[in-house]
Amino acid sequence: MDTSTTRSFAINPGTIKLPLNDKRMGEVTVTVTNSSQAFKKGFVRYVPLGATDPKQSRPDLVIDGDKERPFEKGAAQQFKIKISAKPEVKDGTYQFRLDVANSADPEGDWTEGPAIEVAVPKLAGPVAPSGGSHWWIFLVIGAAVLLIGGVVLFFVLHHSGGIEVPDLVGMTYEEAEKAAEDAHLKLEVAGADKEVQKDAKDDKKDGNPEEKKAGEKKAGEKKDEKDASTKAGGTPDKQSPKGKVKSQDPAAHEKVSSDRTISVVLEEEAPKDDGKGHEVAVPPVTGMTIEQAKLRLYDAGFTPKLADPVFKGATPGTINEQKPSAQTKAEKGSEVTIVPEKENVQVTNLVGKPLKDAIFELNRLKLLGQITWQTVAGPATDHVIDQNPRANARVEVGSTVTVTAPRGMALPILPKEEIRHLAPATALMFAKPNSLTGLTVTPASPAYFHRIGVITISCHYSTSEGGRAKVSAMALVGGKEVSGSTAPVVVTDATGKGEFKTAISLRMVSNVDTIRVQLIGSDGRVLDNEQVSVKFTLLPF
Repeated sequence: MDTSTTRSFAINPGTIKLPLNDKRMGEVTVTVTNSSQAFKKGFVRYVPLGATDPKQSRPDLVIDGDKERPFEKGAAQQFKIKISAKPEVKDGTYQFRLDVANSADPEGDWTEGPAIEVAVPKLAGPVAPSGGSHWWIFLVIGAAVLLIGGVVLFFVLHHSGGIEVPDLVGMTYEEAEKAAEDAHLKLEVAGADKEVQKDAKDDKKDGNPEEKKAGEKKAGEKKDEKDASTKAGGTPDKQSPKGKVKSQDPAAHEKVSSDRTISVVLEEEAPKDDGKGHEVAVPPVTGMTIEQAKLRLYDAGFTPKLADPVFKGATPGTINEQKPSAQTKAEKGSEVTIVPEKENVQVTNLVGKPLKDAIFELNRLKLLGQITWQTVAGPATDHVIDQNPRANARVEVGSTVTVTAPRGMALPILPKEEIRHLAPATALMFAKPNSLTGLTVTPASPAYFHRIGVITISCHYSTSEGGRAKVSAMALVGGKEVSGSTAPVVVTDATGKGEFKTAISLRMVSNVDTIRVQLIGSDGRVLDNEQVSVKFTLLPF
């Protein structure tokens, strides 16, 4: 099985050995776990293993309960498989496998389950007689005893007033039919259509040949229609009536003669409610977490559909909107769209903090700082005197927060080691002139490329030469440029500040151990140099 793709479900591994009992029946339980990080629907299916002869009968497998079930993140459920072998199934070992698949992608996202070995025992047969060539004498004696017993039973029943009718009320048709057979009685459903063959028998009693032929023809046509309907629908030839016995005639405990027919009336089965076609109120789920909202909607009979996050200033990860809205009537089983809150943070109070500390605090919150300068009366300090947005406001991650500082103050120049952990744009605020900051390389190292490789590079630059400087990138191995690789060069922005984004292509089989970026002045001097160690390999296939 291909394991390169992450599988949503896990199923207990190994081989399970299951010997059937003397009645050739048994059961086994397997556990399925949602190993993904999201809600999934999954179903199980079994696959016969080993060389199979289409004509050879195999044990029957029935999965107890629903084959398809909902799984919350990390949830596990057990599936019980009941196995039975009919008399025509030969004794021996049969194998099958139980797999689990993602309902949304059953062919692309499925997990191979354990092999289950089913040992089918031999059928319990008659014991071979012993005692030489006269064993047939015992058979004759046994048959005579049975014959005499049958005759005695017949006379006893006739002279004792007949057979007692069993109480069939409350039984299913199958149970009532078996109880009647055990009592040597017959069973029929009151008001049910009789077979046309019975009409043909009645016509035969009347002695009318023409009517007899017509009845036989009608019976044949009706049988053909029944056979055609059975084949089209894929149902068995014989279907028992549904429902439980409501009343019977003759009544229970009455004495009747052998082979008497008991007429029963069955209760009509109420149609199963599949939960669809009924409109119910949609429950409120705003303010809940995603998992809580899903469970609430499932419990109410709806199918949750997760939309892309939208910023509305609520707690991240909670539901800030639902469609249809709460208490709206909607059909059971229909979709309810839930919109989660986008990732955001709460701005802290920056007023009164040193300017450097305020910018570092915004970086910790995954926010960008922007400084405006304002003339103040009296001596100037390096503390923040205002901010926008205000303290405790919620903003999207990556947003810009403007802080106001007294005019005449300036941010300190910090060494690269102290600003490497900052976001590139923030690090640039503290970097010395003519410098590079925030070098990032993708993909993550180590990485292997096939036939062609593309390495993406980005960083921020600041130069006093405006748009006259250049930024270049190069792939190295052992301190030398990698053969067959590109070395892109970009001219700096007229403002002297900006973001450098480019890509290096590898077209020859090679290794890369370093990515180097240089800021080059208009006179060709290297103003700054940034590099990162990597481990990339380009393969020929």
